[in-house]
Amino acid sequence: MAWYTTHYADNQLKDVVIADDIIKWGAKFAPYLEFAGTALVIVGVVFDVKEIAESDNKIKKTTEKAGAWAGAYAGAELGLMAGALCGPAAVICSPVAALAGGAGGYLVGSEVGKAVYEIGKSAYNAVTPVVVKAANDFIDSSSKALSNAGSAVSNFFSKLW
Repeated sequence: MAWYTTHYADNQLKDVVIADDIIKWGAKFAPYLEFAGTALVIVGVVFDVKEIAESDNKIKKTTEKAGAWAGAYAGAELGLMAGALCGPAAVICSPVAALAGGAGGYLVGSEVGKAVYEIGKSAYNAVTPVVVKAANDFIDSSSKALSNAGSAVSNFFSKLW
């Protein structure tokens, strides 16, 4: 079975036959490409876990790496879909585009993870004093209310006896 595609050459529309060998080659090596992708993920996770473990700020590093892996996944999926646009050569284009998309997504996701950490840290620093003040005010007013209630009960019973 041959695949056909159309392109322009010398201002004339021509049909070009794409050899079955490309499809056969892709089918033959697809399991190896899948294994290579899985191996790359495992090696990457091991290195990232080691980096998190050795980090001084584990929360920041974990947020960064979580963003990186989310970006890698999204980039690889987009690359895989983009590679499918190659038609019969998708068996070659898709893994290459998925690898490139995953690598690019990892880098972009890492930066997004860093930004998310900084935004969260800023929000925490902005909200914490407000929450602490509100909690202290609540404790003070509750304490005064309980003290007044205690005095009222004490006065009531002292008048009875």
